[in-house]
Amino acid sequence: YGEQTNGDEYVRAPMLWGDSYTTAYTDKIDKSAASNTATVDKQLEDKNSLLNTYLTFTQLRNTYPALAKGKMEKHPTYNESKEKDYVSIAAWYMVQGDEKLLVLHKLKGSTVELPMTDKLEKTIAVSGSIQQKDESGNVTLKIGAYSSVVFKVGK
Repeated sequence: YGEQTNGDEYVRAPMLWGDSYTTAYTDKIDKSAASNTATVDKQLEDKNSLLNTYLTFTQLRNTYPALAKGKMEKHPTYNESKEKDYVSIAAWYMVQGDEKLLVLHKLKGSTVELPMTDKLEKTIAVSGSIQQKDESGNVTLKIGAYSSVVFKVGK
């Protein structure tokens, strides 16, 4: 939300619970963060809010052992590629026992298409804009700016 020129504490907005006790932000916050953060009640109504995103991913972490306790492994294609479209992609696997998940984040403000090299069993979480196209067994993922997706990977 805010600028990082004043340090980390200035870019993290405190929670506004929407009750009569919490009426203002601390003074250690960027003004744009204070004006752009909704109360808990408003965020619960918005399925795309930051609060609902946290709740969704917390539930996933509690549901899939690989997210909670798994070993993190780099994705060999997107993280090591010099392809300019892939530079803004963070991709890794979370592995626990037989469970393998692929986590992808688009870190910059543009959309990119990625050929998927993994056998995707199912999509388990999406935040932002994700479109998947399957043509004759070749899967392409279109991932929007600042979007994230988690897939369960098949064997």
